[in-house]
Parts: sequence; C-alpha cells; structure tokens
Amino acid sequence: MFSKKKSVCLLTLLLAVTCLFVYQFKNGSTFNGNKIAFAASIQANNLNVEYIKVKIPSGYSEHWRDIITLQERSDTYDNNGKLANRILVLEKGKRVISIGNDNGKMEAYSWILPDDIANENKTLLSKSLLENVKNELKQSKWIDKGKKKLVDGREVRVIESSFEGLTEVVYVDATDFPIKREFFKNENGQLKLLEERTEEYKKISSQSGEIFEYNGPEVKEIPAPVGENGKG
Repeated sequence: MFSKKKSVCLLTLLLAVTCLFVYQFKNGSTFNGNKIAFAASIQANNLNVEYIKVKIPSGYSEHWRDIITLQERSDTYDNNGKLANRILVLEKGKRVISIGNDNGKMEAYSWILPDDIANENKTLLSKSLLENVKNELKQSKWIDKGKKKLVDGREVRVIESSFEGLTEVVYVDATDFPIKREFFKNENGQLKLLEERTEEYKKISSQSGEIFEYNGPEVKEIPAPVGENGKG
C-alpha cells in the first residue's frame, strides 16, 4: 500500500545526499574542505533551479528545487526505470502532491499542510542545497591519490578521505567534478566496500516552471496526513 504519510518527509531527503564540488588539486596533496565549499558556493550564484540525481543499485532518484519560486519535486525510480513515487511541493511549501503505487495502480493525492510545517518548508525551500554540502566538507580533509581509472567511459582521478575506520573514495573528471562515490570500512588493513552511488549535480538557469507542472492521474484531495507540530 502506498504510504501518504511517508511523502511528507520530502524535505529531509537531501540530508542523505552529499554532492561534492572539488577544487583544483595537485597529486598527493592534502587540503581542507573549506576550499571546496567556497568553489561550490560560487557555482550556486544566479541559478535558481538545483538538480540532483543519485543512482544506487536498487534504482535512482531525481530532485529539483527552485530557490526563487520556492518549489520542489522529487522522483524515485526502481532499477527497471519505472516511476515508484513523485512528490511535488508547491505554493511555497504549503501544498503537497504525491503520486505513488497504490495496490498496483498509480494514484495521486494532494493536501494542504498545517501552517507550522508549511512555514518550515518555505524556509528550507529558500536555501541552496549546497548548504548541507558546505557543512560536511568543512569537516573533512581530502587526499589526491594520483591514480586514474575509467568510470562510464571517462578517465577520472581518485581522491579520498578517512574518518573513524571509514574511507570515502570520490572519482572526479577532468573538470574536477564528482562522477562516482564509494564508501569503505577498514577491516584488518583491507578496505571492504559498504555502498556505491553515482551522483550528478546541476544548476539550471530557468524560470519556465515546467519542471513543477503536474501531469498524471486525477488528483484526490485529502486532509493532511499530519497534525499541528508535525504529529500524525
């Protein structure tokens, strides 16, 4: 059964999504994440729609946020490329439209959020997704390993960061843009792969709004599946 409550958590989705922007490196160098964060903030200027695509073995997700008109969309697909769920947050965080599989049929529901949650959404929608990136990168130091390999037919370089028994490896292309990330656990001197994900990040200068237009099954208006103060 498709869960309507689950869709309310859209704006927490990106807490688990980190998109790394990599500064110019020299082989073997160690550098602080503040430089990366600065480069990321420069790329954010004057572009209103942010786009993130995250691919994992079980499927992929796409996420759009317009920090000017305060709208958001999130799509989740299975590993066959079939849409599993789509969530639109409109009217500056107040209205939610959720499309999902309900007993084998795609159904669409919409509701108006309570003012307290809608106001929180409005605040979040006005913030660049890079804020979470900058906060994480400021806490890390990265090492250019001086290695190259092919990922999706492109030659990439390898950088990594280690912390408390875990090692994160990032592959960057010729423009120092991240192509792939891997997470390892250090066990008896060996690195054991924990998770693999491919991330793509774009800034789109577009005011068309077509990304956030609704196209799908008939929408059923329902009460918000949460109460005041976020209680169900």
